[in-house]
Amino acid sequence: MNKDLTENMDWEGPEGPFERFVVGRKMSKKLNKDWTFETFVVGKENEVAVKLAKQIARCRSKDKAFYICGSESGLGVSHLLQSIAWQILRRHPSKEVIYKDIENYENQYYDSLSDQTSEEFLEYLGNNVFCLVLDGLSILTKKALRQKHVLYVIEKRLRHGLLTLIGGCYTPETIERLDKNLLNIIKGFPVAEIHPPGFDLRLAILWKLQERYGINFNDNILTLLAREIKDIRLLQSAMFRLKLALDVYPDIPSDKMARDILTEKCYK
Repeated sequence: MNKDLTENMDWEGPEGPFERFVVGRKMSKKLNKDWTFETFVVGKENEVAVKLAKQIARCRSKDKAFYICGSESGLGVSHLLQSIAWQILRRHPSKEVIYKDIENYENQYYDSLSDQTSEEFLEYLGNNVFCLVLDGLSILTKKALRQKHVLYVIEKRLRHGLLTLIGGCYTPETIERLDKNLLNIIKGFPVAEIHPPGFDLRLAILWKLQERYGINFNDNILTLLAREIKDIRLLQSAMFRLKLALDVYPDIPSDKMARDILTEKCYK
């Protein structure tokens, strides 16, 4: 990676500052510095997916295309995809890795039409990038043109043997109106599916969050949150909501505040 592209950047990832520039413009969404294998909490519900993800990150598999999904939204698919991207960059710092959500990918394609680089945009993604991560397959629902462009890029990358990762909230078969050709290609990929977390994994996630952000709730509070909230995103939201509320109202007992928060509509 060319040093002069990053020496003035104001943020860093696990191995230092990171961003990729392609065809004279910024093409890759910034990776979240907190979304690495080290911060991904592993349990029986996701251990198979994590094992495959780490194999992908070592770039030793004969397969060059993979699909990582959850059985519902908010299970950590984007976290796992970005963990792979970070690990590849650590092992192969000179290689180009591009992570893009599919919505942003399509918007950039339309932007490229105005300066007549649309063909260059698709050809570059299809022929040159060492690892391309496209997140959010479910966004393609009822979007025929987007599906056509994604299919075009994937087919090119498969012909060239380039590493391609697709992520989505659901299995491909459950995505409405997905192009049959695109569906058939993705169905042929090795699939890593993340399942909804049970109580033990939800509790472990809360412990990890406490450690990362310096929060100090007692075991009863963590157990209450893990028992009552099944969705990981809502679980994290409730924890930070409780921390903020207790900072504002320190005289209110934490267990009472936690129960009050759990009565809010979004957590039911």
